[in-house]
Amino acid sequence: MTSTRRRVLDGGLAAASVVVLLVFLLTLLDRGDMQHVALQRLYHPVLSLALGGALMLGACVRRGVPTGWRLAGVLAGGLALALAVPLGFLRLVFPPEHEVGVEASSPDYQVVAYRVSAGLTAPHRIRLVLRTREGLASRESDIEMACFQDNERGDPAADWFLGRVEFAAPHTVRFVAASGAGWTVDFDPVTLEPAGAVDQCPNVAP
Repeated sequence: MTSTRRRVLDGGLAAASVVVLLVFLLTLLDRGDMQHVALQRLYHPVLSLALGGALMLGACVRRGVPTGWRLAGVLAGGLALALAVPLGFLRLVFPPEHEVGVEASSPDYQVVAYRVSAGLTAPHRIRLVLRTREGLASRESDIEMACFQDNERGDPAADWFLGRVEFAAPHTVRFVAASGAGWTVDFDPVTLEPAGAVDQCPNVAP
C-alpha cells in the first residue's frame, strides 16, 4: 500500500471514530426531561463505544502515526472499549426501556408507551410520555404522564392495567384503565410537563 493510500486510510479511520463518539456524546447531552426523538434514535451506548474505540485503535496502531497521537488514540480507544464491556453486561442484566408504540394522537401531540423491565420477578411497567409531532424536530418529554403495569398474561380487568388513551382536549389526555376507571392529565403545550401523573405501578396484582 502506498504512503498516500495509507494516510487516507488512517485519516478515514480516525475521522470515523471521532464521528461515532461525537454522535454518542451529542445523544448523551440531549437526554433529559426534554429530548429530540430523531437524535435519541441514535443512542446506542454500547455499540457507539465499542465501534468508536475499535476504529480509533485501528487508526492509531498503524505505522506512520506520530507517537504522541498514537498514545492518545490508544488510550482513548482503549478506554471506550473498556467502558463498553461492563455497560453491555449491565444492559443485559437490566434491559433498557423500549418503545411499545403510540397509544394516542392529536394533530400536534402523541402519547407514546415504553415498556420498562422492573427486574426478574416484578411485572414490567408501561410508561406513557408525551411527544410533539414536528417531523425531525419532534421532541419528547421524559416526565411520565402515567404508569401502569404491563398486562402480558391477559389478566382480568383491573385499575393497574392500561385500557386505552385518548386526547380529551388539545392539552388534556385521558387514561382509561382496563377496569374502566379513568383519569385526565393536563400538560403544558410548550414544556410538555404534565400537571400531574397517573401512578398505577405500585399496585401489584394478586
